[in-house]
Amino acid sequence: MFIVIISVLVAAFVYLGFRIAGPLYPYPEFFWPVTAAFGLGLANVLWMPLHFWTSEDPETSALERTLERGAYLALGALSFLLLFTLARDLAVLLLLPFGRSDGLTGPVASAGLLGATALALAVGIGIALRGPRVVRVEIGAGAAPLRIVQISDLHVGTWIGRRYVEDVVRKIRALGPIDFLFLTGDIGDGDPKGHVEDLAPLAGIETRIGKFSVSGNHEGYWNEAEWNARIRELGFRVLENETAEVASPAGPISIHGISDPQADVARTLATVRPYRYSIFLAHQPHHAEAAIAAGVRLQLSGHTHQGQFLPWNLFIRKIHRFAAGLYREGKTSIYVNRGTGFWGPPVRLGTLSEITLLEVDLWAD
Repeated sequence: MFIVIISVLVAAFVYLGFRIAGPLYPYPEFFWPVTAAFGLGLANVLWMPLHFWTSEDPETSALERTLERGAYLALGALSFLLLFTLARDLAVLLLLPFGRSDGLTGPVASAGLLGATALALAVGIGIALRGPRVVRVEIGAGAAPLRIVQISDLHVGTWIGRRYVEDVVRKIRALGPIDFLFLTGDIGDGDPKGHVEDLAPLAGIETRIGKFSVSGNHEGYWNEAEWNARIRELGFRVLENETAEVASPAGPISIHGISDPQADVARTLATVRPYRYSIFLAHQPHHAEAAIAAGVRLQLSGHTHQGQFLPWNLFIRKIHRFAAGLYREGKTSIYVNRGTGFWGPPVRLGTLSEITLLEVDLWAD
C-alpha cells in the first residue's frame, strides 16, 4: 500500500509537470518557478508519509508541523489541479477529430488551470476555516424530544486548535439545554499530550443526562489509550466495545459504543433490548448493517466527511452506502455527520463542516 501511494503521487506530479509546466518552456520566467513549485510540492508530499510512517517518535517539532501543513496544502492543490487538467485533456481528446482543441492547450491554458486551482484552493480554505454550521435533524415529532448534539471528526491537530474548538463550543451553547453530547471519533490527530489545551473548552459543555465518546481510526494511528484518557478528563465516558444504561424522562436508554481500531461489534450489540431505546456510537457507518440486524434504534457515525472537497465528494456515495446525513432502515435511523472539522488539506468545497443537533422522539416509528 505504501509503494502504491508513493507511485500514484509521483505519477500525478509527473503528468501535471508535462501537461502544465511543459507548455511554459518557451517562457523561462514562468517555466522555472512552476517547475520548482511542482518539485517542492512533490518532495514535501513524499516526505510526510516517509517520515511519519517510519518515525517512532509520537511528538512533532515545530519544523515538522510546518512541513506537514505544506504537504497538506500541496495535496489540496494537487487534487484541484489534477481534476481541472484531466477535464481539460478529456475535452482535448473529444475535440481532436474536429480540429478545435488548440485553444485548450499551450501557455495560456496552463496559466488558466493554475489560476483556477489557486482560486478553488483559496475558496476551499476560507470555507473550512470558517468553522462548522449547525445541522438540525428531527427523528419523530414528539412534544418533548430528546436533544442530542453530535460532534465527529474534529481532527484537532495540524490545522485545528483551541480557537476552532472554542467556536464549536460557543455554537453548541447557543442551542440551549441538551440531553446528550456524543463524540463519534477522530477527535484528534497527533500526540494527544500536545492537544490538551486545544480540547479543554469541551469540558465546559453541560448536558442533562451525559457525555459519551468513542474512538475513531485516527486515534488508533497515534495512541488510542492516551487519546481516550484525554477525552475522559473532559468529562466524557469513553465506550470501548461496551454498553452504558441511563435513565431519561421518556424511558430507559442504552448507549452502545465501539472502539474503531479494535471493534467488537457483536459483543457490543449483544446487549440491545427492545424495551430500551438503543443508541449505537460507531465511527464508521458501515457498521449499520449489524446495527439494523440487532434492532438498534439510532446509530450515530462520521468518518466520511462527505468527501470533504472536489472531486472526492462526487464519489463518496459509491464507496459508502451511508455517506452523509439521515437514513432510515426499518426502525433503525442512521445519521452520518459530515465532520465537525476537516482532515488533511484545510479545504471544504462542495461540503460543509457540521455540528449536529438531533431532536428525537424516542418511540416514534
